[in-house]
Order: sequence, then structure tokens, then C-alpha cells
Amino acid sequence: MKLKSRPAKIAFYLLKLILSAALLWIVFRKVDLALVLSSILSLPPAILLLVFLLSAVRHFLQFNNWNWALKLNPDYRVTPGQVFRTYMLGIPLRFILPGGNGSFAKVFFVDNSSKLATAVSTLSEKAVMTWSIILFAAIGALAYYAQYPLWLRIAAVFLIAETPHIALFVMKQVKAWQRFEPNAKKYGPHMLLAQIMAVLITLLQYWLLLNCLHSISFKQIVIRISLTQFSNIIPITISGLGLRESFAMHFLNGTGISAGQAVTATLSLFVLQDLIPAVIGTMFFWKRGVKR
Repeated sequence: MKLKSRPAKIAFYLLKLILSAALLWIVFRKVDLALVLSSILSLPPAILLLVFLLSAVRHFLQFNNWNWALKLNPDYRVTPGQVFRTYMLGIPLRFILPGGNGSFAKVFFVDNSSKLATAVSTLSEKAVMTWSIILFAAIGALAYYAQYPLWLRIAAVFLIAETPHIALFVMKQVKAWQRFEPNAKKYGPHMLLAQIMAVLITLLQYWLLLNCLHSISFKQIVIRISLTQFSNIIPITISGLGLRESFAMHFLNGTGISAGQAVTATLSLFVLQDLIPAVIGTMFFWKRGVKR
């Protein structure tokens, strides 16, 4: 369904904001907000700095992914300045629509051979990010949902892991996409590996933050936070706020980590990894366009 009128678009966005606020209210109704804020402020500065630096590394990996995604178009002449500026613009754009889909607006800021080619690059970048989240969620589910048949859980991991090969096969069959295939073979593996590393960095960040609050093994982080991260691709709240906290409270339950501690970790990482870079990225909107 397309929302054509401006009032309808505004109303739809406000509905998402209200849903986000409602979920946050449900979350904080179950925890002591003052205690959460106190816990965030009591986190060791050295750990916060380390988590922030890891976020910088993660953004560097994501920047490279955007660069490789643009190179899928054989007619695009990559300029580092434009790649960097459009990547930075994409960070605050993710806050515009649920599920981070606002980042697709980067299409209008790239000087490319065509908007369609840029759309393919943007879709490819998003697809790789989504693939990595689903892959790790499937790995987490392999251990967490022991009540389901083992063959079914293994098959799910295998099928998701093979999705990039299936996508490449489909690309070869669709005439309009065939010109992207050579560079997809060249840059696709780099994108997949970089995104896997980005997810591992996120898991490490959660392990660092949560161990400041309660001891938890990295194995449990991989299982439970991988499932928590699945909330990031469910497009019903702005930047996953509220939904991610609910997932964290559910999946970390039983590890000794309280609801308040789970929320402390998710909100701390949100500020360090998403909010601060988004503020920096917003400054690029004050410039007159994004040029080569």
C-alpha cells in the first residue's frame, strides 16, 4: 500500500512513533528507569570508550560494505568522498522509517549512472545486513530452541548460509541484473565477511557491557543476543526502540541478568553505536548537496 498524500505519510510515521513509545512504556513499566539510568552512568569509562571504539571499527566495516555495494554497478565511478558522505547521511536516515528502511533515501544523494543502479546497490547492502542478522539468529536458535528437531534447526542454518549463492543464481537468470553479476562475484564475498565481522563486534560489545553488570559467558551472548538482534529487522518501531529491549529481556532471562540490566546494555549500545554517529551524520544535511 502506497501512502501518496503528505498527511497520510505523517500520520503513518506518527503511528510508528506512538508504537515505539508504547513498547518503551511497556518495557520501563517492568524495570526501574532510575536504576537503569544509574546503571548506565555507573558503567566503567574505560569499557564505554572501548565499546565506542569498537563501534567506530564496525562503522568502518559498514562503510566498506557501502563502497563495495556501489561498485556492483560496473558504470559507477567511485569517489571516496562521495561514498563517505552518503554513508554518513545514511546513518540518521535509518531513524526516519522503522527497520532502518529510511537509509534507502541515500539513492537520491548518489551521483550514479542511474537511480535504479543505486537502488540495486542500496538493496544489496541492506540484504547483506539482513542476511547476517538472520544467519546469527538461526545459529542462536540452534542452541536455544532445543525442543525442535535437530535436523530442522541445522537445515535452517544451512539454507540461510546458502542464500547468497541462491541470490547469485537468480541474478544470472534475470536479464536486467546480469550486468551486476561479475562485480557481485568479486565484491560479494567481501561484503558477507565484513558483515559477519560487524555482527561479531556487536556481540563482543554486548559481552563487555553485560559483564560489567553480571557475569555471562560469550557463548551465551552469541546464543541469546543473536536472537535479540533479530528484532532489528522487524519494521514496526523506530530504530528498533522498545522491541529490542523486549527481546533482550526475554532472551537474557534465565542467565541471572535482570530486566533492568538487559535494558541498560541495549540502551548504552544504542547511544554509542547509533545515536552519536547519527548526530554526526545529521551535520551532512546542512551542507549544500552531496557532490563528487
